[in-house]
Amino acid sequence: MDINEILSIVEEFFRDIFPLSRGARLVLGVSGGPDSVFMLDVLYRVLSRDRGIELIVAHYNHAQRPDADEDEDFVRQLAKERYNLDFVSDRLSSELPRGIGLEAGLRQVRYEFFRDVCRRYDAVAVSLAHNMDDQAETVLLNLLRGSGMQGLKAMLPRSLRDGITIIRPIMNISRRQIEEYIKINSLPYRIDSSNFSLDFMRNKVRCELLPLLAEHYNPRIKERLFSLANIMAQDYDFIYNVSSQVLKNSVVFAKEGELFLSRAAVESLQESIARQVFRLAVWRLKGDLNRIDFRHYEEFARMMRTWPNGSRLDLPGGVSIEKKARGYRFFLREGKRNERL
Repeated sequence: MDINEILSIVEEFFRDIFPLSRGARLVLGVSGGPDSVFMLDVLYRVLSRDRGIELIVAHYNHAQRPDADEDEDFVRQLAKERYNLDFVSDRLSSELPRGIGLEAGLRQVRYEFFRDVCRRYDAVAVSLAHNMDDQAETVLLNLLRGSGMQGLKAMLPRSLRDGITIIRPIMNISRRQIEEYIKINSLPYRIDSSNFSLDFMRNKVRCELLPLLAEHYNPRIKERLFSLANIMAQDYDFIYNVSSQVLKNSVVFAKEGELFLSRAAVESLQESIARQVFRLAVWRLKGDLNRIDFRHYEEFARMMRTWPNGSRLDLPGGVSIEKKARGYRFFLREGKRNERL
């Protein structure tokens, strides 16, 4: 294995996708597992040691396993003693958000923690250790959930979430390469036993479905899924930009918690653009697309085709749509509107 090749991949990321100025601060999300320890070591070599970027190691303790505190202590020691970096942590101390599953709830509070750390340190972004295998798993998982193009593009190397920039600088590196790098450099790491629990859908995909597909259908299935994500990301980017402009041109009027779209403009759209305009309108009102999927657009499409004027479609998350003679009124229902205010 050529370590210089690994370092070059990461250097290319920070040259072409997310350039950093000397002295910038970057938060690293480190769980203590092999992927995040690999990311920490590589970014320390590429950024902190050679380019003067200030790295802050952030660890969120989910408090879901008996050895969770040991993971936190391990990452603290690794950050301070091996790399001489600032370390910050927090732990789950209250109930998870209601109405979503355990995985989604833990992910939400973890991202809230990263957002707070970024703001505290005035950091430019938080770096996460998702790799090529993670991307393949995400594509397949989203496919099983019935996702469209947005789900199939999976994770982006650079994205925005809750007002903070998320980067994934080791996305083009496989888990096999990570394991080889760790072995060659004798890096310590922790194993999260929950990664093997089949109670979580992602673990079923990783431990059961992907090996089955690789053995019986295509030994390079991970590479194929990774390539699919890249293609979908490029196509989605184009459709998103076009749809954003179409939405802007279709708005007759807008106010807090309400959008009124021209009926003539919306009903004349090609379906793929209409679907994206629908999603963008909902996102603009409620701030996310949680629990909104393809079947909700299909209901809106039926509303456009056959429902009478005055009919109303209620969507999850407090958004409703009314069909009027001259347009479609997207609005937040009263309770949700008060929450946003």
